[in-house]
Amino acid sequence: MFEIVPVLGDTDGFGHMGDWGWGWMMFGWVFMVVLIGLIFWAIRSASWARDDGPRRKGAEEIVADRYAHGEIDREEYLQRKADLVGGG
Repeated sequence: MFEIVPVLGDTDGFGHMGDWGWGWMMFGWVFMVVLIGLIFWAIRSASWARDDGPRRKGAEEIVADRYAHGEIDREEYLQRKADLVGGG
C-alpha cells in the first residue's frame, strides 16, 4: 500500500557512508593512532641520553687504575691524586 521512502536515500544499511565511508573512517582512526605513536616515539627518543661512544676515563680514574695495577706506588698515587684535586 504505502511505500516507505528511505530518508535521504539511505538504502544500503551503512548510514550515509556506504562501504567506502566506513573504510575511510577506519583509515582515519588507524592514521591517528600511528601519528600519535610516531609523535610519542620522537619525543621519547629525543629525551633519552645519547651514547656517543665509549666513555673516556678521567685523570683520577687513570691514576687509580695505575695504582691498582701496581704501576705506581702508594706515595706516588697519593701525590698525583692530590695534584689533580688541587690539594698539593
